[in-house]
Amino acid sequence: MNAAQVNILSGILKAIDSDDVDFLFDAALKALANSNNLIKWCAFYIHDKEAHDFTLSRIYPDCDTKEIESEYELLIDDGIVASLINSELPVICNKTDIVIRIASKENLFGFIIIKYVNEAAVEDDYTTLSKLLSLWFDNNQKKNGCDTNNKNIVEQSADHNKALLEGIQNLRNILDSIQAGIVLINPITQAVEDANSMTEKLTGWSKENLIGMKREELFLLNSWDYKEFGKLLGSESILKRKDGNVIPVLLTEEKIKLGNEQFILSTFSDITEQKKLEDELLELKYELEQKVEDRTKELKAAYDKLKSEMEARSKLEKEKLKLYYAIYQSPVAMVIVDLEGKIDYVNPKFYDLTGFYYDDVIGKRIADVVVTDDSNTYRDEIIEAIRQDKVWRKDIKIKTRTGEFIWVSASVSGIVNDRGQVTHYLTVYEDISHKKKAEEEIIRSKEKAEEAARLKSSLLANMSHEFRTPLIGILGFTEFLLEDDINEETKEIVGDINSAGKRLLNTLDSVLQLSELESLSGYLQLSKSSLNGWIKKQYDYFFPIAAAKGLEFKLNLPGFELHSEIDNNLFTRALGNIIDNAIKFTSKGEVSISADAIEKEDVKWNLISIKDTGIGIDDADKEIIFQEFRQASEGHKRNYEGTGLGLTLSKKMIEYMKGYIELESRKNEGSIFNVYLPAVDD
Repeated sequence: MNAAQVNILSGILKAIDSDDVDFLFDAALKALANSNNLIKWCAFYIHDKEAHDFTLSRIYPDCDTKEIESEYELLIDDGIVASLINSELPVICNKTDIVIRIASKENLFGFIIIKYVNEAAVEDDYTTLSKLLSLWFDNNQKKNGCDTNNKNIVEQSADHNKALLEGIQNLRNILDSIQAGIVLINPITQAVEDANSMTEKLTGWSKENLIGMKREELFLLNSWDYKEFGKLLGSESILKRKDGNVIPVLLTEEKIKLGNEQFILSTFSDITEQKKLEDELLELKYELEQKVEDRTKELKAAYDKLKSEMEARSKLEKEKLKLYYAIYQSPVAMVIVDLEGKIDYVNPKFYDLTGFYYDDVIGKRIADVVVTDDSNTYRDEIIEAIRQDKVWRKDIKIKTRTGEFIWVSASVSGIVNDRGQVTHYLTVYEDISHKKKAEEEIIRSKEKAEEAARLKSSLLANMSHEFRTPLIGILGFTEFLLEDDINEETKEIVGDINSAGKRLLNTLDSVLQLSELESLSGYLQLSKSSLNGWIKKQYDYFFPIAAAKGLEFKLNLPGFELHSEIDNNLFTRALGNIIDNAIKFTSKGEVSISADAIEKEDVKWNLISIKDTGIGIDDADKEIIFQEFRQASEGHKRNYEGTGLGLTLSKKMIEYMKGYIELESRKNEGSIFNVYLPAVDD
């Protein structure tokens, strides 16, 4: 009997004291299914006497009943069910099933189907299991009063006691027939309460001597704490015999209940022969492994030596091949020259660069092949650089086969052998003609740009003088005439001239400011300054202009100073342009200026907001208004004057001071221009 079968019987014996058939067969099916990984499922069919058929009662584990019923039909077709009814064989097998018959001499109670994944394990013996379950059914029927309808209570009691005694004796006979030792141990005293015949045979003690012995007198194991007793499956232990000898056993122990009392059921089997066989196998295995190891070492040593030699040769060949391909496929011309200055090798790129073929140059002096525009060979410089373990480099012009001179970046280095001696020179030529042309083009472009900048500066200076001087003169005369006593018609004409002159002067100032910004962008000097005072000055300047249009003009500054690094002139001009636009495009309502310190994406900023209730801006025009000479309303029918440079200038000025402008606006509802400048500590 193997360990799996012992575990099955232990699981069933644990539940056999129960009167509940479902409880018993749950335990039986579970023990069967868990005893072998190749078992797919187990099913219990109970005999229905009235229907003269078998009914599916229990399944473990849960699965599709259609599969089980289909298997049952196959058993009927194969004649196995008929064999169960007509024969007394306890176990019947086919290719994938083992069927365990449960019956007494008089009655057939049912059967268990064990379904295997592949082929049934016919070596497993389930005869004892058949007897044990058959005995339980027979005793259970007698105990429950079958065939006692015509007997009085005394007779029924006597029959019951008789059946019980017969059941106990039959159970004892079955346990004695099991080829494994079985003992019942008191979990509190750990003393043996009962034992089967095989235990007497294995220990050499009689049952009378065994009863009362302590568990540790039988098994050489540490004492268990049975208050928290679990289950030990297939654990090897040592059994002490009466004669003082010990034998190895496979021990399974678990707690069971018989009547109202609990016991420890210890089941063990002698594995002496198994251990001897294991020892012999281990010894044979060791001898074989030793021989294999010795031979393997010899073969490995020979193989390693051969492999090392082959790898060394292969590595050397690969390195040579790699080096050859690196030079052959190089994108630059490469020449190998001996110490006398004669060419040993040139790669294909040398032909692409110079037009000289391989056969034309091999063996010739490099000085005769590679001719510079100044006929300088640089021989002394090259030798001195290599003597100092350096690489000689120089941009030179060399002559091609067609007589054309081209720019190349030349470098020469020494090729050193394993003794540290220079055996050859490696010369590399890289075509840099395009690079030289690009450099020359850059120089010419730079000179043109510098000349254009000088002309622009001169033009701006002339414009500033030639345009502003007469314009200021015209504006002065018109203001003088407006103050004089002239008729209304003439005054209106003079007023239009004055207004147009101011508009022209503002346009000129804006264009000059834009040009000035572009020329000074890299030379701005920013300094730390308080924004509050500059904002207040702009508010005071524009207050009368807003009042003249009937607009409410508000200012809201914090109670602390806002500091940023700015150019004071640029800041006031940028802020002024935005405020001027807000007033210009607002016909009623209000314009307000507010400022505060904020933190945005972990960066501290000073925020100045200019809000108006003017005409607003469409989403499509929000980018246009910051472009040069662009307005939201353009063309001859536009409603507002201006060059379209004010916001462009403001945006550039703020960006020069490392800030930026955001716009929030809705058509016919107004606009908010938010100016962000990096804050600095006070």
